[in-house]
Amino acid sequence: MQTRLLRLVLSRLDPRTAPIITRLVNLTKPPSLDVTVLIGIGMFALSTLLGFTMLRAGDRIAVSQSLTPVEFVRIERIIHPLLFIPMAVLPVITAGVAAALAARDAQSNRLMLLNLTHLTGRAIFQGYVAAALYRMRFVLAVAFGVIPLYVFFWTSSAILQYNLAGVGNHIESNDVPVRVIYFLMIFGGLWSFNFLAPVVAVRIGLRDYSPSGALAWSLVGVASILVIWGGLINLLSPALYMPLEAYGPQPLIPRMVAVLIASTLPLLIAITEFRRKRRPLPRAARYS
Repeated sequence: MQTRLLRLVLSRLDPRTAPIITRLVNLTKPPSLDVTVLIGIGMFALSTLLGFTMLRAGDRIAVSQSLTPVEFVRIERIIHPLLFIPMAVLPVITAGVAAALAARDAQSNRLMLLNLTHLTGRAIFQGYVAAALYRMRFVLAVAFGVIPLYVFFWTSSAILQYNLAGVGNHIESNDVPVRVIYFLMIFGGLWSFNFLAPVVAVRIGLRDYSPSGALAWSLVGVASILVIWGGLINLLSPALYMPLEAYGPQPLIPRMVAVLIASTLPLLIAITEFRRKRRPLPRAARYS
């Protein structure tokens, strides 16, 4: 039985995608989409509360004199990658799932059979992307739920690092909201890559590659886009380990706007590509 939210999502897709989605995924298998979304929202709220508590506690910590700035940076270099890698790898995994679904059918006679049902290229494309996202729904909900923990941890880390350095004035509490907004844009943009990744992977998977070739090209393609996006974000970002008074409002605001645009770009591209009306049939289907 389809839940209310699932019916709403399916109604926004090409109506001919339903046979593809129901063949690739079991829509009745728990957790349902409604429950999954509630889990993500609940975890986000709980993470926000825990993250805010962590930030307040970190702001009041009396740092021991035995912990030098160099030692703190060394600790950061261990902890940050351990926390960052799972969030960065998740879009690559999502791409792998999407590529495997599409390439497996492209190498069989399933796409030829789909062509006999007069499905359009748009319906086929949307069906595989939606099926991949549905398979990853619980993992994506959990990743969404822990975003505030990442945001508050990185914010607290930035404040502690500058305060440990003992250069000039300590970062003021009114600087904290700007850092929270900045890291929220970064990790929100990174999470939104999970929607761009299957779009890229399905486009590759529906070509005439072997399943292994499609998987390899998809993983390399999505990972390369992530690296380029990360470099762009790093280039545009203000040095948030410094007090904002060192910048002034004029240089800071354009940088924050640029980071906002770069963070929303993956999701905007994914939505535009997903909703594109004119899309040719995959080659494997046209050969029938």
